[in-house]
Amino acid sequence: MVKLMPETRRDGCGLWVVGCGTARTPHKPQLTTHNSQLTTGRAAAPTTHNPQPTTGRAAGFTLIELLVVVTIVGLLAGIAVVNVLGAQRKAAENVLKADLALMRQGIDNFYADKQRYPSSLEELVEAKYMRRIPVDPITKSADTWIPVTEEVEFDGGGFGGSFGSDFDYDAPTGPGIADVKSGAEGETLDGVPYGEL
Repeated sequence: MVKLMPETRRDGCGLWVVGCGTARTPHKPQLTTHNSQLTTGRAAAPTTHNPQPTTGRAAGFTLIELLVVVTIVGLLAGIAVVNVLGAQRKAAENVLKADLALMRQGIDNFYADKQRYPSSLEELVEAKYMRRIPVDPITKSADTWIPVTEEVEFDGGGFGGSFGSDFDYDAPTGPGIADVKSGAEGETLDGVPYGEL
């Protein structure tokens, strides 16, 4: 009679296995690694998966994309510059019209007070009808105004005639400035020449 003695041993995982003459294969966990189909009794270390770009082209802009962007920016900048220049020119034209109206008003007031036109624009300043001769905003100069002269017509019968007692006999009797125009060349944004304002 053969008596089987109990056997004890350690398995691969360090567990004690008790059997009667027949070896038992303990259950071993089978883990599949990412890079191999081999099984092992030890837990595989987690691996980090780094996806690669699907295409070989590096991230960035192509030459065509850059050209399109530069073209659009150039068009927008050109439109902005045109609008700014147009606004500045319009403002200069408005200043020109205001200066002409100021000088013409001074000429009219001078004629209403003295019954004659001033001999020059400087006379308007000396007589306090203007503070100063304005600068033409188009030509950037105060010397480019074009005076329009007109002969003075006296309604008296010559020396000793019927002039009023306040008539200035020492005043110049030559042609006086009845109007003034701009000496700038070109025309306004509305198509009117500067000399006809």
